[in-house]
Amino acid sequence: MKIPFLLLLASWLPTPLLAGGVADAPTGFVTITCLGKSDTIVSMPVTRPTEYTGEGTMSVVTSGSVGTVTFSGASFTASQFKYDSSSQTNTYYLFVAGGDKEGSYYTITDNDTTSVTVNLNGDDVSAITADTEMKIIPYWTLGTVFASGEGVNATTGSTEATQILLPNNTGTGTNLGTSATYFYSSTTSTWLLDGDSTQATQDDVVLYPDTYFIVRNKVSTATSITATGSVVTNQLMLALTTQTAGRQDNAVAITRPVAVTLKESGLVSSGAFTKTTASTPGDKLLVFNNKKAKLNKAPAKTYLYKNGAWRLVGSSGNHNTDAIFTPGTGVLIRKAKTTDGSSALWINPAPFTY
Repeated sequence: MKIPFLLLLASWLPTPLLAGGVADAPTGFVTITCLGKSDTIVSMPVTRPTEYTGEGTMSVVTSGSVGTVTFSGASFTASQFKYDSSSQTNTYYLFVAGGDKEGSYYTITDNDTTSVTVNLNGDDVSAITADTEMKIIPYWTLGTVFASGEGVNATTGSTEATQILLPNNTGTGTNLGTSATYFYSSTTSTWLLDGDSTQATQDDVVLYPDTYFIVRNKVSTATSITATGSVVTNQLMLALTTQTAGRQDNAVAITRPVAVTLKESGLVSSGAFTKTTASTPGDKLLVFNNKKAKLNKAPAKTYLYKNGAWRLVGSSGNHNTDAIFTPGTGVLIRKAKTTDGSSALWINPAPFTY
């Protein structure tokens, strides 16, 4: 069901057309509470402001690896979108805002005056036609979500008060744990990597838009994150990985400032979620409870799609209207094993009109 945009939240306001090729989306904020002595599953429900919007044409330099997008009418400064730890600390991505690949995104590695170079990460971009609308957006990072340690308990001694844990999105199998742990140090006034004796600054670590991170408050003081930014009014595309040897966990999130139900999510209608039948075990959707304080939090609910509807394990009835995808959180999708290990493409339609 499409929800009129103006009825969503009183805080959302339309943004006017900006100079320099930028027509940004509506903006607003969402506040996320992180309980004390607890893990909270968090994602960013809005993006950072778009820095450029234009019509671009993709050419593939190396199939599945490197692509170049040339914008008509662009006038960039050379390497203005290239990350540099000393002079340009944003990492940017190219968001496809139209056509058959609408909702996909690619990290920008460099640019010249009219084009940007992107990492295709193995994706097939042959469906991107000439003059497709695209946006250049900076990723959220530890230093921009938690600027100057806002939203966390700063670490003042040897015991880390709040940690940010990133899920292991490159591992194989289930119950994968985390890939890295960070904390904000009041001594250095920067983000640091747990276990790194060099104390190298980690402020620029990227927080990707299609996955969640975990805020672990190891002390009793609760914290909150106010996510202020742009609303994604496009559909989203998320690749869900599988394997041939067994089930595969995907830690995922959708960039939405409003709740989305299971039926509205597009998981089943896009073919990304395998149905459960009497003879074939399908995918599982694992949901966390951010309102319950607990460290090393396990999923609280498990959903399947069976007999033409969403089902909650341990309960009866139709759960199509359960608003599982709430702003600022994430879920685990446990894909069933496949014969070829290919990824499934989840297309999440925009839940409102604008």
